[in-house]
Amino acid sequence: MNVICGWNVANSILIKSFNDKIYITPVKLNCLIYLLYGEYLYTTGDTLFSELFTKTENGPLLTTVYQKFNSYGNKIIKKYAKDAKNKTIYVDNGIFVKCLNYIWDRYKNMSLDDLLLYIEIGYTYRNKSMYDTINNIDVLNDMIIKKENELERAREYMKKLKR
Repeated sequence: MNVICGWNVANSILIKSFNDKIYITPVKLNCLIYLLYGEYLYTTGDTLFSELFTKTENGPLLTTVYQKFNSYGNKIIKKYAKDAKNKTIYVDNGIFVKCLNYIWDRYKNMSLDDLLLYIEIGYTYRNKSMYDTINNIDVLNDMIIKKENELERAREYMKKLKR
C-alpha cells in the first residue's frame, strides 16, 4: 500500500470515533494506529505506510499524527486532519477496513491506561528505550506475542468450559 501516511489512517479511525460517538484523544489515537498497523502487518505481511513509530512516555507516536493533532493536547479530537488542499483523506480498501473494524470493535471502549498497558505487554516494545524508533519487525513481534497470549487465554477458557 505505502501511498498513504499515518494521519490518513488516523482519519479512518476518527470516522469510526465520530460515528460511534466514542471520542478519543491524540494519545489514544496513536495507540489505536499502532495496533491497527500491527494487525494489518500481521494479516497481510505489508505495511500501511512507511513512517515508523517512536516510543514515548505516552505510548507509540507517529510524527505526522502528532503534527496534525497535537493542538488538542489531552482533549478529545473534534476534526479530521486535512491535506494542503484542505481535503480529508482516509483509507478505505477492503483488507484495511477489515483490520480497522477488528481493532476498533476490540479497543474502542478500552481506557487509555489499559490500552497503554496492553501495548506494553509486547516484549520488543517494553524493551525499547524511550524515543527509540519501533521498526516493522518490532511491531510484528509484538503482534505475534499478543496473538499467542490471546490464543493461550482461549485455550484456558476452553479447559474451564469442559470441566
